[in-house]
Amino acid sequence: MSVHHFTYTLNMTLIDDLHTGSGLGTGLINSLNSRDNAQMPVIWRQHIKGLLVQFSDRASTLDSKHKYAQAFRELLANDTPGSPCTLIPGSFYYQQKESPHQDDPCLIWASTARKGAQYQGSGNQKMLLGFNRAPATGSLRSAEYIRAGSVFRTTWYLRIQGEENIDHYSEAFKALMRGIGQAGSKRRRGCGQIRLDGWDNTEQSFTPINSEHKATPSINIAAVQPNEELHYVLTNREPLRLPNTDIPGNIIPTHSHISGVQLTGALAAWCKSLGEDELFRALIAGQFTVSYAYPSRSGCPGIPAPCQLQTSKKHASGSLPWWAVRASHGDYYDAYANDTCANNTSESQQQENSTKPKLKRLKGHYYLERSSGQPSSHYYLHNQPVAIHMRNRVHRGGEEDDSDLFSEEVLPENTRFTFTLRATQGNGASAELLARLNHLLITSQHYPLQIGRGKAPCTVQAQPSEYQFPTSLGQAEPGLPLVLVLASPLLVYNPVTVTPYTQLNHQVINQLANELLDEKHKLDLSNEDYQSFSEETRLVGYNFATGLPKKPQPCIAAGSSICITDPIKADKLRSLLSDHRQLGELQPLGLGCFWLYQTPLTILPAQSLTEQNQPEAEHSLETALSKLKELIEDKKTKATLLSASSPTKTQWQKCKQTAKKQKANNLAENESIFQCMRNNQNASDKVWDHIVTITNEIIDITKHDPALAIWACDLVIQLLEQQTLENNHE
Repeated sequence: MSVHHFTYTLNMTLIDDLHTGSGLGTGLINSLNSRDNAQMPVIWRQHIKGLLVQFSDRASTLDSKHKYAQAFRELLANDTPGSPCTLIPGSFYYQQKESPHQDDPCLIWASTARKGAQYQGSGNQKMLLGFNRAPATGSLRSAEYIRAGSVFRTTWYLRIQGEENIDHYSEAFKALMRGIGQAGSKRRRGCGQIRLDGWDNTEQSFTPINSEHKATPSINIAAVQPNEELHYVLTNREPLRLPNTDIPGNIIPTHSHISGVQLTGALAAWCKSLGEDELFRALIAGQFTVSYAYPSRSGCPGIPAPCQLQTSKKHASGSLPWWAVRASHGDYYDAYANDTCANNTSESQQQENSTKPKLKRLKGHYYLERSSGQPSSHYYLHNQPVAIHMRNRVHRGGEEDDSDLFSEEVLPENTRFTFTLRATQGNGASAELLARLNHLLITSQHYPLQIGRGKAPCTVQAQPSEYQFPTSLGQAEPGLPLVLVLASPLLVYNPVTVTPYTQLNHQVINQLANELLDEKHKLDLSNEDYQSFSEETRLVGYNFATGLPKKPQPCIAAGSSICITDPIKADKLRSLLSDHRQLGELQPLGLGCFWLYQTPLTILPAQSLTEQNQPEAEHSLETALSKLKELIEDKKTKATLLSASSPTKTQWQKCKQTAKKQKANNLAENESIFQCMRNNQNASDKVWDHIVTITNEIIDITKHDPALAIWACDLVIQLLEQQTLENNHE
């Protein structure tokens, strides 16, 4: 049966102001909008799908014989490869160039609750006195809204199986999307009116799938050698959810990489959706080795940072302890090259070690990358950022409960990952199947892979050969120590206890090496021949046969390393592993990958990689508010503002009124606010000239936003009122 794919590019225009809460707020703004990785407003696809489910339920309730009632349920619920249709939604991202408010897409709405009806007496004697429309005490709330007229854009994918179903499901999709008239919060009060367009002029991708490509002369498939390794770059188009449920806490943490099991399952489901049953069976049977996919900033392959890579402990800075101070660039060390890790306990060595910095292991999602044109021992180190999303359970009637709210870590959209594919069996038949899979990955970009919880759409591109990460030494140097680093988890069973090893030590290396050697050339490492840094992890999964999670399997974590200090045994192990890419069990699922090096690692202090395209921890509005608080709460600033030669509370209130007038007239020059106050000040005291340094800092922080200038005045007024109360108390 033929499979048809449609790509819809939809535009959303806001008719009214819209608020999509992120669950976060500040001291002055109670509810902030959701923001994407570029810190621009976004309407997440989970919210849009919730609106579609709500419309579908309402349509089925009002008309049980609705023309598209069954099609609505199939579009929203069916996501298996064998279903007649599959809909992949996307988030609506802000289009800055097409929106009328390019520089400031958001505004602040403030509202209060009324005191309401007031009664006298109780029970049967209760009498209504009237309705008080005065604001209730403590009910003032402010929320961030997206301005009307803003334009958003998204890409949705629709897969339809069978040519006879095209008209039915495509028309059902259009009817479903037209059912959305509002989005965001407070829709019952008229907020969030939207207009959708774009599906009538969409480009259709019709792809009849033929499982026998070799019988189709019009398809030219590049040949793949039996032992060839293919490299790819995967990009998630939506936030990627890879929950790590082994760690309890208030926030569900995320893995920062895609495991080989997850990637194999995603590729198998993708091939099944394209009608490639033979490739689906080959992936499930383990005929291909699918590596772990690790994040990459530059597009070059990334690997987990080795455990022996450490940073110096910092001294306390102000109110922060040493462990909360971020390490500076270039402040990383290879512990194998540091004499503090040696077993030399002589007096001279101890004296030298006492002058060296104290080291600690890296904590976070750290990865190494190698840039082209750099020596083999030079690497870049970066920490993969994560974002926090607040979620709420879908409600189908009944009252909402606060326990339904939860927070989870996600990997931001447009994060790049690198992974490899290789034929496991190394024969011509597997290589031919891999060539077909490679052809599909390169040419079938109209239907994305779906990975993680929520099935985020991801695209795949081939990686140039010059960006591949070398796993072997290349030109080895005999007589030097050899370091083996795991690029993925390693699963090896102890033959005596029949349990997995959890630490990388000489027993593991001896067992793996002796499986590849004969009795006369066995490798016999002892405790004096190596140093190691190792961590434990657990392999988790899902058993589709039983419908239950698999039992967690302990193993050696990626990044664990061992340094063979004996030169003879190091050369023997190096020659033994030169022709191998993986070790241990479950190699088709990407386990047991490793890389070798001899020269100590050098971490380059390159801001171009460690800081490039790294999103800020908070968006610009929240950052400006925190900077204003820090400025006003500074001891030196407080002393200046509270001095007798500075403006009084009344003068700051006049400044606030001036800022409000500027905002009402859409004048964005905060500098003119304080200039106006200086022009109207008393010539005898010139109080505003006394704080010109502070006002200049306020102007620099607020970035020409009158609303921020109003909040700055409020902070100063609160400071003066607090000082007045303290003086009266004394």
